[in-house]
Amino acid sequence: MKLDRSNRAYSLLRYFLVLSTKDFEEIFDLKKHSQHLRQIIYLYFNPPEKEKKKKNVQLISTEVFSSYIEINFQGTPTLNLSEFIGVLKSTSARKFLQEFPESRTGKGLWSNDYLIFTREQFVKAHKDFYFASQKKK
Repeated sequence: MKLDRSNRAYSLLRYFLVLSTKDFEEIFDLKKHSQHLRQIIYLYFNPPEKEKKKKNVQLISTEVFSSYIEINFQGTPTLNLSEFIGVLKSTSARKFLQEFPESRTGKGLWSNDYLIFTREQFVKAHKDFYFASQKKK
């Protein structure tokens, strides 16, 4: 993964996000729902050209479990995480429940809470690249 470059900084911000279902209910049938949920998440990060808005994010991976999903992604320092995650939750819930209305519980799909943390990655090559770019100035 290459470093992101903005006007004044190089960055490599990787996030690990966990969204759980309401009351940690086992809603997802992995055989039936896994591929569809992955597609919803993929399209959120990579919308069709006509819907494209620059989000400054890149999807790394998605794992689906019976009561939660894990999403690894890379973002920039200017990314508004709470807004980004809020839209992700509402968009994915709406699309999933349109496709699988029998999964509707009356309480919504996602828990109000979520877990997010950065994935610490200190790579010597990235530090060397940054130092080399500073020497060129």
